[in-house]
Amino acid sequence: MSGGDDAEDRAAALAALREQLRDALGRKGLTRKDIVARSAVAGTPRGATTTSQALNSSHPAPSWRTVTAVAGVLGADESTLGQLRELWRRTQPRPDAPLRP
Repeated sequence: MSGGDDAEDRAAALAALREQLRDALGRKGLTRKDIVARSAVAGTPRGATTTSQALNSSHPAPSWRTVTAVAGVLGADESTLGQLRELWRRTQPRPDAPLRP
């Protein structure tokens, strides 16, 4: 697989990850501000900027910790968390990927 394919695969996984989170947000009828407030109550506080960047396509992939905090607020079940985990894992560079010069 070429480096470009890896980057394309990571970008596709990130888009799918964000789409799942945004869809769940819409289904629950919550706002990003709700995520911030509820994550603090749940003991996994995420700030407004972190939450916004996790859901917006113009930013790098969110941390797994942020994904789980958002998913937890949205009431994700174990199956959904597994799907999100796989998508998030695919957003990360492969350990054997060559470093860019």
